[in-house]
Amino acid sequence: MSGDSGGQSKPSRAYLNPGSAITLNLISGLDRYERVTVTRSSDNVQMFQSVTGLVTVADRITAADGSEYYGKSMALPVLGEGTFALKSETLDNKSNVVATTSYSFSIDTRVSSPQQMMQIPTC
Repeated sequence: MSGDSGGQSKPSRAYLNPGSAITLNLISGLDRYERVTVTRSSDNVQMFQSVTGLVTVADRITAADGSEYYGKSMALPVLGEGTFALKSETLDNKSNVVATTSYSFSIDTRVSSPQQMMQIPTC
């Protein structure tokens, strides 16, 4: 994945095995909108696009680590297997793009069989 991570390195690709739809937690700022576009990488087909409502003081979210931020949550539809590009754009109150973050991820819903697994000997 790429994008601003507060100076910490991020993996170049994330593999997901969701049992249901994926929910995004979008960090924003007050008086901003978030637009999310998901494109299937294999054929560049747009799979999803949506814009949140305006972020207000009522949209303060507490993260799992206890930190707080203003933002919105957005559920993606079930996308199926494949590699996808996600673009998250922060928009001002006139719908101008003020920031863009992009991520690449792959969804693999296949269940591994015991024959596909191997034991790695330890020293």
